[in-house]
Amino acid sequence: IKTYGNLVLPEGTSDNARNKKIWAKYGPEAEKLAKEILEARPKDRMAALMYAEAFMFHSSSFGILKAFFSGAAGTFEANGDRLIKGHKLADDAVGYIYKGSLFLVAPWPVHDDKKAKENFELAVKTAPKSVRNHYYLGVWAFRNKDWALAKKELQFAADNKCTNTTEREFCWKIKEAARSGLAKLKDK
Repeated sequence: IKTYGNLVLPEGTSDNARNKKIWAKYGPEAEKLAKEILEARPKDRMAALMYAEAFMFHSSSFGILKAFFSGAAGTFEANGDRLIKGHKLADDAVGYIYKGSLFLVAPWPVHDDKKAKENFELAVKTAPKSVRNHYYLGVWAFRNKDWALAKKELQFAADNKCTNTTEREFCWKIKEAARSGLAKLKDK
């Protein structure tokens, strides 16, 4: 919660020194425990969700580039795939958000704007009331200068009620980032 769910921003990421310090302090143990639970309960939805989240925070403590070069991208994508294949609706289709975010922020050769957009669109299609899902499609559009789509999706995120527990934990930050992006789009 203190790190805003590692939110990707229209211009940048939540990858800063303050957040990395928090992730480095709690991430290793959280990932270890979550992995043990996932191994004991491989088909459990909550175990898959918690491991994906714990891995994301722990690997983010390294910073985007170091995480990428440590091989975290493959595990990150596998976590998204596990959620999509076994628990598609979990946390309003967060598996697509994990994958889309990976393709959006990872450096080449993993970075892939087409795959990022496809995953964000699938998240919106699967859970259309999710503020987070619309926000991420809006972030993709902002970064790719699709101004009409960015305005539409960021406006949805700014105007609508957050739907699920994890969204509500950092809803204010999603809305703040959406409004910030919208303000930068006024002249577009």
